[in-house]
Amino acid sequence: MLKHFESAPYLGVSIMDADGDLASYFGVKAGEGVLVTGVVKDTAAEKAGFKAGDVIVAMGDKPVQKADDVRKALAGLEKGSTVAVSVVRHGKRETLKATPDFDRQRRVIRIFKGGRDMDLGHLELPEMDIEIPEIPGIDIEAPEPPDAEMAVSRVREDLARTHECLDRVREKMGEARVRVLKRIQEAGASYTI
Repeated sequence: MLKHFESAPYLGVSIMDADGDLASYFGVKAGEGVLVTGVVKDTAAEKAGFKAGDVIVAMGDKPVQKADDVRKALAGLEKGSTVAVSVVRHGKRETLKATPDFDRQRRVIRIFKGGRDMDLGHLELPEMDIEIPEIPGIDIEAPEPPDAEMAVSRVREDLARTHECLDRVREKMGEARVRVLKRIQEAGASYTI
């Protein structure tokens, strides 16, 4: 998993592919356009008038069939340029003009083979409510030579308790990892561009 920051044209919309049922509900054909699921405040998208529920069907003169088409269209823009975006809103086609922000840094994480990047700037991970038990310290004073066997026994007991605590911590961290991975997978279906 590779994480990095990069500059890229930023519009400020969360989008997802509009498959069969979604496409039908929003008044487009399956495979035609991507659904805007959210608009980030104070961005080019908000200024241009994008609304959640819009379906982006074209960027400039290029048709949009999947979310990656929007990313590619934005990547082909020069800094400061404006793009005409055709959307379907309530069954009617409209054209919105937006000037993407080229100076915004975005957090990107590469999760999948094939170089698919996910912008995690919008991702809010769940709180990690993990209670990590205290690991008892090994509080051994230097034993007198006749008590060495007792000291070894105490160290073994302390190590056993420490291993039990570490096992509980590993279990809690595993549960948290599953929650985070699930949230990242959910974010993969809808990401902000």
